[in-house]
Amino acid sequence: GHPPPSSPHPTPTPPPPTAITATRRRRSRGWSRVHLAAGQAPGRGQVFPAHCSPVRVLISAESFLPSVDGVTNSVLRILDRLEADGHETMVLAPSPGPDQYRRTPVVRVPSLPLPRYRSLTVGLPHRSVDQAFGTFRPDVVHLAAPAVLGAAVAVVARRWRVPAVAVFQTDLAGFAARYGVGFARPAIWSWLRWVHDHAAVTLAPS
Repeated sequence: GHPPPSSPHPTPTPPPPTAITATRRRRSRGWSRVHLAAGQAPGRGQVFPAHCSPVRVLISAESFLPSVDGVTNSVLRILDRLEADGHETMVLAPSPGPDQYRRTPVVRVPSLPLPRYRSLTVGLPHRSVDQAFGTFRPDVVHLAAPAVLGAAVAVVARRWRVPAVAVFQTDLAGFAARYGVGFARPAIWSWLRWVHDHAAVTLAPS
């Protein structure tokens, strides 16, 4: 038999998917579409598509080396992957600690120890945050468990018009209840909502 006639209306080829695209409404700014990485969706284990041009990623870490915890470990794995894929990275973290991790510079901000847990420090807002944006000129900001330092970085990122990705991975309100300050939970949730509202995307790993 004869092959069926071709359709006079060929199916259009869809555009390549984006790796991360976020659309959100900013107060008094209308709709803002944030495009973080375009092209084919990344393969397993990739942060950005393999053919994506190198990008500069500024990472805000509420805790980092020499402290070793869940936040530190996740940031280290992200740095390892980004470096392997050829991207540039910089870390903002509480002091004290090393000023370099492999090829990544680490900018330290002043910090205060938690009253009942002196081994844990909280990074404070500091002019070095703004200076890091000016010298590094990031394309995207990664907020690892943003709380105090991450909040300051999120505000600066919005001022510099740099999209931010926030990762919710620390149950601060749950910790407050566990350590006898459960009355602070509503205030903590309100604060976290305000912080994450500054991000283009919020990720919650499971």
